[in-house]
Amino acid sequence: MRPQAAPAATIATAAILTHLLGLDGALEWSRSALADGEGWRLLTGHLSHVHTAHLIGNVLALALLAALPLSGGGRFWWLVTAGCLLLTGAGLLLEPDPLATYRGLSGVSYGLWAAAACTRLRPALAVTCLAALAGIPLAQLTGWLDVRALGNAAAGQATAFVHPSAHLWGLAAGCAAVLGRLWLSSAHGRSRRSGPATATPCPHPQTAARR
Repeated sequence: MRPQAAPAATIATAAILTHLLGLDGALEWSRSALADGEGWRLLTGHLSHVHTAHLIGNVLALALLAALPLSGGGRFWWLVTAGCLLLTGAGLLLEPDPLATYRGLSGVSYGLWAAAACTRLRPALAVTCLAALAGIPLAQLTGWLDVRALGNAAAGQATAFVHPSAHLWGLAAGCAAVLGRLWLSSAHGRSRRSGPATATPCPHPQTAARR
């Protein structure tokens, strides 16, 4: 199994169950509920979705990610997933234009894809992919791209729930996880190269006496 497949499959399955059980509204990210102490919504909000098409799109993105030949080990990808869940949920609280509610795995998916680009691609190509990933939500935030105006009226309704800032927070979490991994690997490599100083063995007392 690919190292990233287990966390991707876990959150995708949890999102599907949340939708099938009709718990999207009860688990959504809600600023007022968070203010009342329901901190668990920072995580469960990612599992809730606006409608079935919204869920299918996010699950397909995770399924494609899970099939890629990526490195990093299972522990690393679990940490990336947890970081994306937490940072995206917490970051939405810092919105200058306060967001009332949020649903969806797209922010987490953005973070996982960013980590995949950093671990799989050469540096130049990875930077290009990250710029492309960041460019779409930045274009939405600056008004250069209005997803609600794309396609027909039905498509506009289907994209009305998109929150580009969530994508940016997820992207930041994915990049931060990769940078942290590189720093730890570098520090570990330096410690191994330096190693403990080898002490010169003292001569045996009898040997010293013969001398």
